[in-house]
Amino acid sequence: MSEQTQQQGEKIKSWTFPEYIKHNRTTAWYVGAFLMIGLLLLYSARTDNFLFAIVMIMIFVVVIHSHKQDPLKMKFSIYENGILLNEKFYGFKGLNNFWIAYDPPEVKKLYFEVDNIFKSILIIPIEKNSPLELRDILTKYLEEDLEKEGESTSEALGRMMKL
Repeated sequence: MSEQTQQQGEKIKSWTFPEYIKHNRTTAWYVGAFLMIGLLLLYSARTDNFLFAIVMIMIFVVVIHSHKQDPLKMKFSIYENGILLNEKFYGFKGLNNFWIAYDPPEVKKLYFEVDNIFKSILIIPIEKNSPLELRDILTKYLEEDLEKEGESTSEALGRMMKL
């Protein structure tokens, strides 16, 4: 048995998911995006805020570039001693808690709060897995945050704006 396998323990559950959702964007979406960028660039020029203009252009380029590429397949596994996202292992001791946002068909996500100075959040799409089964598995190892129920405002806006 390898050292990494000993560290992770036995695999309990595993699935794959796309790195991001590739939205179908219409011509109207692109026209609206160009108009919004144009207005923001005009605003940045009028307020002499050229850094804002550069940031807006960079964001627009990233959004367009990511739309032209297919999302990578991500691998996620739950082990006895932690979770594995692609090649990065997070031990349960390094995670504060988890919660599930489940409002099908749009929202089916599993969240983990990482115990670090940034309080990072790992967001894992549930895909076709049962949220009840995942809850049963994870509550053996982590505390569930019952106060958090849905997705964040930024995620909801990003989904509605097809970003």
